[in-house]
Amino acid sequence: FPVTISGTNVGDLSRLGLTDLPSTPANIDEVNVLMFSQKTDATSRALNGGLRSGGVDAFGPNHFQTNSFMPFGSPYPLNPNGNVAWTPAAVNALEVQPRVAV
Repeated sequence: FPVTISGTNVGDLSRLGLTDLPSTPANIDEVNVLMFSQKTDATSRALNGGLRSGGVDAFGPNHFQTNSFMPFGSPYPLNPNGNVAWTPAAVNALEVQPRVAV
């Protein structure tokens, strides 16, 4: 789903809920936060593809932005809430939280 988020201060983030999985998978290999972003000012900017699971926040590496839209992904092979395998219930309950990192 396309969402426009704007942030200028390091640490600014938005929490986004997702719709539930359309069916219950037997296994979940990983969750990946995929973003397409661009910077709109002259300042160097970086994002983290973050998520919140069970009240635990996790953020991927810094992804430095350019003046053109670029795709960035932050994979989470394990649920950061306990460092355990993902379950369908955990995926259905997670929130995505892109954050201004730099």
